Amino acid sequence: MGGQGILIILSALLTVLCFPKFNVFFLAFGCLIPLLYQIETSPKGVLRLFGVGFGYGLFFMGAFHLWIFELTPFGPLWGLGLLWVLLVLLQSVFYGLGTCLIYYLKPYLPLPILVPSVWVLCEWLRHLGPFGNSGGDLGYSQTLNIGFLQWASVGGVWLVTWLIVCINTTLFLALFNRNTHPLQAKKWALWGVCILIISTGLGYGRLLLPSQEKPTLKVALIQGNHPQLFKLDQNNWKSIRTDYLGLTEFASLMNPDIIIWPETVIATFNLDNAWFLKQLTTLSQTLNTPILFGTPIKDQGVNYNTLSLVTPDGLSKTNYQKTILMPFGEYIPLRGLDRKMGINYFNDWNEYRSGKDQPLLRFNTYSIGSAICLESIYPGHLRKTTQKGADFLVTVANNAWFGNSSAAYKHIQMSQLRAVENNRYLVQASNTGISAVISNTGRYLTKTKLNETRIISHHIKIGFQKSMYTRLGDWVIWVSFGFIVFGVGRVIQVYCFL
Repeated sequence: MGGQGILIILSALLTVLCFPKFNVFFLAFGCLIPLLYQIETSPKGVLRLFGVGFGYGLFFMGAFHLWIFELTPFGPLWGLGLLWVLLVLLQSVFYGLGTCLIYYLKPYLPLPILVPSVWVLCEWLRHLGPFGNSGGDLGYSQTLNIGFLQWASVGGVWLVTWLIVCINTTLFLALFNRNTHPLQAKKWALWGVCILIISTGLGYGRLLLPSQEKPTLKVALIQGNHPQLFKLDQNNWKSIRTDYLGLTEFASLMNPDIIIWPETVIATFNLDNAWFLKQLTTLSQTLNTPILFGTPIKDQGVNYNTLSLVTPDGLSKTNYQKTILMPFGEYIPLRGLDRKMGINYFNDWNEYRSGKDQPLLRFNTYSIGSAICLESIYPGHLRKTTQKGADFLVTVANNAWFGNSSAAYKHIQMSQLRAVENNRYLVQASNTGISAVISNTGRYLTKTKLNETRIISHHIKIGFQKSMYTRLGDWVIWVSFGFIVFGVGRVIQVYCFL
């Protein structure tokens, strides 16, 4: 592998350290320097250049998605290993294509524009499709850097990524030219430091703006903390229901305006259980408090993963049906493959259908923008509900599948970005954690630890204006695409007139 491979591994390792559970966020501003050096000095050839980015992707994505192996209680190790390999290979392809683009377009565009534009376009492309995943986007690494994070309200997570990669590129140019062009190197170093300081300072400026008086409501979140194997045992279902009903009574002592349970409290059609539904509606009437909870439902013979709302007036006729399903978790892309792989917990009962709409759930005068589990990792999903007029955002999750891995930490990190992007308070209720109330600036107002039974409550504000990102969407992607098209046009122009 030699020195070239060491640089690729070093860059991937530094990137991994930016994310949970390590959270060394400041490494993000230099983690790509070894990779950029490798691209700059790599021998010519498409395959060699592709290999540089592909190798980086293999090490980074491979380490980032090790949480998959927490599913070993539910399937054979070899089957999960195959899924992990396929996911890592697919995601790594985009990094390989990106390095090729950077190398061949660098004579025609300034590197501090070219590299971040290519990088965010690759991040955007790899989150598309049924196997798309935005985990590992560099912008998510900055949730502890709260000032810098505010740029997400302007251009989403990809603007945060763009700025990070731009800083990496200027610092790389400073180091690469320090011996041959020392004055130029100082200029690039100054640019990198200035971009970092100014962008962080402007972000903190948003936090220091005088806060206007806004209407508030109080939410209570219940984290029941039932391990997944315990939840899958039908003998435990009544006790789980009883736990949540009891915790709801305790939560009512905090005088919330709404009580929120996690996703799929138990894996059965809870609304078809007359005893449970009566207990729940009676409790809502007694407490005079709406209860929002996740449950599977069957509608005209089709299964949906839903958020349902019980109010003192009874069960709401409107429920939210999950629109973005997890492949191999909620449906099988190639039906029958699960049985061949020996993953027996997938069956016809628990295969879901995707919902067709994203209705707002309403209680009193408030509107809720909903996301179930992985839906919150896709920026466009909660942006659409905010455009429709959501007062605040709710994510419910069941991260019990992933044990003590980094998955729950990465998930709540992405929810922080959704709050900032849309200038909305966001609450996340998860079965085993992490549950939290997050402000519109991405700050935790209260949160739980992983694997604890707990009730948390906090006031949230509503009435904020729609952010620039909510209004304009992924404009950063289209501007970056425009830069790349310009660069490709220059290449065509040069070669046509040779």
